[in-house]
Amino acid sequence: MPRLAALADANDAAAFGHLSPQDRDRLQSLLHDLIRHHGLHFPPTA
Repeated sequence: MPRLAALADANDAAAFGHLSPQDRDRLQSLLHDLIRHHGLHFPPTA
């Protein structure tokens, strides 16, 4: 699991590292709001 966590951290840094802490917090808040609004409870699977 440590390797998977390291890969996830690297992915997050690559995708969101340019955002300020305030922007990251706002994005997380917006995503959580969308999840609640649409009643999502589980990650989507294909």
